[in-house]
Amino acid sequence: MKLKVLIKTLTIIKADKKKGMIPMKKWYNKGIISLVAVFLLFGLAGCGSSSDKSSNDAKKEDKVSETTKPKAKFKKGEEVKLETHHMEGMYGAKAKIVEVKYTKYYEVNYKSTVDGQEVKNHKWVVQDEIKDNPSNLKPGDHVTLEADHMKGMKGAEATIDAVHEGFIYAVDYHPTNDTSKEVKDHKWVTQDEMTKWK
Repeated sequence: MKLKVLIKTLTIIKADKKKGMIPMKKWYNKGIISLVAVFLLFGLAGCGSSSDKSSNDAKKEDKVSETTKPKAKFKKGEEVKLETHHMEGMYGAKAKIVEVKYTKYYEVNYKSTVDGQEVKNHKWVVQDEIKDNPSNLKPGDHVTLEADHMKGMKGAEATIDAVHEGFIYAVDYHPTNDTSKEVKDHKWVTQDEMTKWK
């Protein structure tokens, strides 16, 4: 747009010169130089403001992503009360969080590599415990497990039963049916399966 205006202005000046309205060549040349300088200044100013705007937009986006980033309900080292029946003596047990991660996690059905027995609705297997770490898994997909939570699990063929995404935790705990025993690094427990210990 600015270039069109400049060309139009120069055309008018040339026409006026031919008619004798601008008799001094020197003045004509100075006029052109001045006009070009003005347009260049405006052009550079425009570029600067555009660059500043882009920079501000990027900062704004970073700020938004920081504020919308999910936050874990519990942190490593925190004591919690388990409210899940994954294993006998687990519900109501006092536990300590030893690992926290944000990932996709799955409920699976699999056949034990030890006795071929089918284990249904095992909770939970996380993304990096599945062979080849495939993306976009959905219920019904067949996978090979690399998790070693229980005997006969590692290397077992499994079917994805449910897909979730969020924070998940590994815990140490004392079973309520045998408090002298400690279960170390139990994987995994979700945020909804525990509450803060009081």
